[in-house]
Amino acid sequence: MPETDRPVPSGDSHEPTVQRCFIDRLPVEDGKTYVPGTRILIERVISVRPLGAVIQAFHTGLDAPVTLRVMNPTIRDRLTDAHAFYRWVRKMARVRHPTMAAIYDLGHYDGYPYLVIGPVEGVPLCERTKERPFTQAEAVNLLAPVADGLAAYWRQGLLHRGVSPRRIVIAPDGVPVLDLVVLPTDSPDDFVLDAHAPFMAGFWSPEELEHRRDLDARSDMFSFGASLYFAVTGTTPWGEGTPAELFDRTLKQDARDVRKHCGEIHPDLCSFVGRCLKRDPAKRFESPKEFLDAVRRLQVTVAGEAPGVGTSGLRRAVRPKPGTRTIYSAGDVLGNCLLKQEVGSGAFGIVYRARHRVLDIAVAVKLLPLDVAEQDPQFVPMFLREARTAARIRHPNVIAIFEAGEQSGQHYLVMEYAPNGSVLDLLNERGGKLKPREALPILLAAARGLAAAEQLRIVHRDIKPENMMFGSDNVLKIADLGLAKRLPGEGDAGTMLAGAKRDQLTEDPTKVIGTPAYMAPEVALDPAQVDGRADQYSLGVTAFQVLTGVLPFEGKTSLETIMKHVKDPVPDPLEREPGIPRPLGQIVTRLMEKNPADRYESASKLVEALERISA
Repeated sequence: MPETDRPVPSGDSHEPTVQRCFIDRLPVEDGKTYVPGTRILIERVISVRPLGAVIQAFHTGLDAPVTLRVMNPTIRDRLTDAHAFYRWVRKMARVRHPTMAAIYDLGHYDGYPYLVIGPVEGVPLCERTKERPFTQAEAVNLLAPVADGLAAYWRQGLLHRGVSPRRIVIAPDGVPVLDLVVLPTDSPDDFVLDAHAPFMAGFWSPEELEHRRDLDARSDMFSFGASLYFAVTGTTPWGEGTPAELFDRTLKQDARDVRKHCGEIHPDLCSFVGRCLKRDPAKRFESPKEFLDAVRRLQVTVAGEAPGVGTSGLRRAVRPKPGTRTIYSAGDVLGNCLLKQEVGSGAFGIVYRARHRVLDIAVAVKLLPLDVAEQDPQFVPMFLREARTAARIRHPNVIAIFEAGEQSGQHYLVMEYAPNGSVLDLLNERGGKLKPREALPILLAAARGLAAAEQLRIVHRDIKPENMMFGSDNVLKIADLGLAKRLPGEGDAGTMLAGAKRDQLTEDPTKVIGTPAYMAPEVALDPAQVDGRADQYSLGVTAFQVLTGVLPFEGKTSLETIMKHVKDPVPDPLEREPGIPRPLGQIVTRLMEKNPADRYESASKLVEALERISA
């Protein structure tokens, strides 16, 4: 639990307020306290903060723990511009990055506003350094992903304003997560800043302490540099002292040279930290790009690693027939979402573009057709599995899930909206193929998304151009996790070949559509043993198609196509398209090796290979 959270002991004067005025007023069903209008069950009060309370909860729709940040109504009433606060929160909800605490929802009950966010679990950086300071390489590798997360904020016109060792939490798997701080720059109230100030002593920039309104990304850079300084030294750049003393030194003195604490400090690290901590913002990095480029260089020169790295059967034997019968349609309100327009449909759902009425952002809402649900009772768990799988992955190259629920018998998912189409759409616009310089960033982004899934032992199992979408900023995002599973998993009975013989995996056995065209050989031969390398194969097939304009294996039926994947030699993409750079062609060929052991050891290794030829 972050040190910013003050645990609530028995008899704490704040606890009765939270307990009596919020939790005790919530309804109880079957002995469980829940928030009306949601699928959130209250578990316990974690802590009380100056502005409100932190509550541990469980989201039954996502089948995952969440955290409620409840604001005291008296605090809300003191805000100079409550609308500015909510605008800032809605912008923050658009950010999905594995190192940034994610906002899932915004609501209120009985006058108490609250945020639903992903859990921030682990050990704060400030606690971890009490054992010993980090080595330079450890500190750089730990905090480099946080720099990427800050950049995701900056791209949305946001600042974090709370970067400090108390809010950088190291999860059990070693991944850092930056806790949530809501401090709008357009209408900050001094009493809100005062509530955060004790936790930021030694880490806030001079312009923050002066309450300036012209803040920009360089203020977060200052806090990042101070946190990196702390990670390798165990102290702030201004030593120890009371918050007032540290604020005074920050305003009046230059930061202490990090070499006074670490005699063997790498000169690049010393230069980077020193530049971040300049009192004059104009002397820090001129742009987010320059800052991120400097972080990447530290990963190479200090940490000695390539930058940017690190972050049963396949399909049921009977594929559901596409359904069309739903309770809700365009113009209806489902949960917090106003359905606007149907934008797509597939075997497991109809997708609408919608507007989240609370967060005020565009979202996609997928509805499970009633007739599909009636075909087999397993389709509902399969539909919900997509939400539960995607909710575990927080990465800019994976479509984010906001909500999963049921209303009047209609099951639905609320997810990130990707308005710019799919890779398949792009191929259709470009005559079937892309230039290598256009294809490489797409493949690299997809590989990064797969690497994030792989860290959670999740296999997508349906990688193909139509499941690779472009977000509002044209960042590629992997979508449609309806067939994903976590490893180890239970294999479906039989093999894919048996399923293909029964139904050909499509309504028309004369056409090859969907998964068979991108299917790894082991999926057909032994689906229970499939792992993440099957996704590599499917990405290799996709890469072959994107670069050459044709699929590597095609047959008159799905079964014939599957057998070609199993038996036929891998074609050389350079024979089809001589303009493909040989290193890229070699990567594509390796991805499509018949034996999974001959592919890349992991998706992270694939990322490294693609980054080398991208440089």
